[in-house]
Amino acid sequence: MSEQSKNALPEDQVGTPVITLRWRLANKQLVLGKRNFKNLDALLLPDGLIAWIHQHIEWTLPEAVMKDPSGVLVVDIDKDEHAMMDVVAYEPLKDRSSEALINRALSDDIQHKLAPQELIWLYTDGKFIVLCEESKALCASHSLAYDLAKTQRIPLEFDPQASIEDADEVLLVSDEHGFVGSDDKRGQMAAQFEEYWLKLTNSKFD
Repeated sequence: MSEQSKNALPEDQVGTPVITLRWRLANKQLVLGKRNFKNLDALLLPDGLIAWIHQHIEWTLPEAVMKDPSGVLVVDIDKDEHAMMDVVAYEPLKDRSSEALINRALSDDIQHKLAPQELIWLYTDGKFIVLCEESKALCASHSLAYDLAKTQRIPLEFDPQASIEDADEVLLVSDEHGFVGSDDKRGQMAAQFEEYWLKLTNSKFD
């Protein structure tokens, strides 16, 4: 049996996930595309498991997305490196307050199961501050946001201890939800990033 086939198990045989990847779909394709797969390398998963995920997506995604062409691709990986893949409906965040977004990104559950797929970006004094160490800013959505900030020549720093209270804007950067500005600390930068994500998810892929 190949290493790839060993990694694939029926849903009822996969143990409690230690890593859960949640990648947004739009028009039957991954919104972040190749950036998602670079995220796999950042998680330091075994080569065989990464190969299985690549192969399984290539083979089964066209059929799986029929369940929900603009849903969320979920990959659960247990401690024995067995994996299960499914497509579920996308559910927008109900609470978009700064407190809720920050708690979501920094909670133990997110850090252990979804890391590094969600980060908090602060905007203050004309610059972005990512609320983590640079070595942990590895998610696909962060790489996209980083490129957008660079294109607009907006300075960017990394500081896990940055003051949230002093921030003008709070932005959740997520592989599942994209760019989400908080309701209570939302300004022009957050609006621009949200608009870009909306265009990306509504675009028609070739």
